[in-house]
Amino acid sequence: MSNLGQTADSLHPGTTTQVLSQGFTTGSNATGYTLGSIELTLTTSASASQRATIRAELWSAATSGAPSSKLASLTVPSTVSAGTVAFTAPANTTLTARTTYHFILYTVGSFNLRWRSTATNNEDSGGLTGWSIADRSYTISSQDEPSASNTWDPFAEEQRIGVKGTVNPPAAPTGLGILESDGSLYLQWTAPSGTVTGYDVHYTSATSSGTGAVANDAAVQTGLASAGWKAVSRSGTDAFQTISGLTNDTAYRVRVRAKNTNGNGAWVFGTGTPEALVPPSNLAITPGDAELRVSWTAATGSFGGYELHFTSAALGTVANDAAASGVNPAVAWVATLSSPSTTATSYTIDSDDATLTNGVTYRVRLRTTQPESVWIYGTGTPTKTFRFTQDSHLVPPARG
Repeated sequence: MSNLGQTADSLHPGTTTQVLSQGFTTGSNATGYTLGSIELTLTTSASASQRATIRAELWSAATSGAPSSKLASLTVPSTVSAGTVAFTAPANTTLTARTTYHFILYTVGSFNLRWRSTATNNEDSGGLTGWSIADRSYTISSQDEPSASNTWDPFAEEQRIGVKGTVNPPAAPTGLGILESDGSLYLQWTAPSGTVTGYDVHYTSATSSGTGAVANDAAVQTGLASAGWKAVSRSGTDAFQTISGLTNDTAYRVRVRAKNTNGNGAWVFGTGTPEALVPPSNLAITPGDAELRVSWTAATGSFGGYELHFTSAALGTVANDAAASGVNPAVAWVATLSSPSTTATSYTIDSDDATLTNGVTYRVRLRTTQPESVWIYGTGTPTKTFRFTQDSHLVPPARG
């Protein structure tokens, strides 16, 4: 962003005891910007001794718009000549989005370093969207070195300035979760704020230290996962990914980063170990009054949970592998109201799930989710039971 191309006007500051400040406001990029340098057009040159008295600083802004406090000192170039001069920011100087900053220039001696204001309040074309240069500047009179306690006087003219730097890439994704399953890992994460055009997802079974180690920041390669990072082929901005074709009982490291036109963000890392899934077994169904109590031997390995369905429809009407739909078990498979967790080994199908009719036979099926195992099946018939007790007051009939 710059207004250096605008028509020049007055010379400032007018005296050697003035400190001059020009404000600018950043754009909306969620992760901010990295400041490279700030340029201005000087009308005076400086000798080596005069150069040593020049100070260039980056300040924050108060709510009033005036400078508030010093954030960083910029490096004065080795040669200061009349014309465009760039003052370099410290490495990794980050500018926050939608924030006003001030560039402050002054000398700590009798040397009068002067720059020009603009004849208009316009910015040059080609700057980043959302950035702007304040339509006025600020000064301090009779002050060599400014401090946070100074009173800044507004000045009606906009100084000529150019701000250079880079747009920061996306932040790292957060909340990386890894579900381990048979020969695969399922990854899910939360997207960073701002614009994301895609993600890089890599994996390796190499360790990060010791023999054959692969560093966290090593480049991706096309060989075996045991020898380096391998890239998952993907497109789009979905914040999840399944990595398949992995070896069970082998530990894998994974890394994910967001990217956009401004570059690649930071990596987020995780680990996971695929393991074979042994499906649930020994499905047993105990009838009750308008309910069925279902139990099973738990699955082993990594999985997301169970899904449990039931129907009273005949096999010829609703196939064993038909999808669950609706809430009427007479016409379709119906899923239970809640899904059993990974640690569950029983569930009672009752009126919370659907109205079961005593004397009607129901088919029941169970399998794991994430990944899906094969279904196991059973049948059960809800039955109302009666309990009889002997009444001690009843007198048996007489014989004879």
